[in-house]
Amino acid sequence: EKDDLNLPIRGTLCVCPSVFVRRKPLTIIHLQKQIKKLTGLSSKIYEGTLVVNDTVIIRTKQEGKSYSVEGLVGEDYFSVRKVLYGQYAIL
Repeated sequence: EKDDLNLPIRGTLCVCPSVFVRRKPLTIIHLQKQIKKLTGLSSKIYEGTLVVNDTVIIRTKQEGKSYSVEGLVGEDYFSVRKVLYGQYAIL
């Protein structure tokens, strides 16, 4: 007996990268205000990095053209990520 399934492949799956679009450039200060307004979480800016609730860090890359979210996975992390993604139209 064979353990694996031999399924016919009918076509290839094309995975296209997402594109994030925003009219105005997003600044770390604007993002800080939006996080406070929408989630009530406290945050501070330290050397161009936004630290939210001492558990989540948002770093800017390429002079504010891209952002990375790092931190403990939990309610704060997903709330901050939701606010960040909400600032863009994702195509």
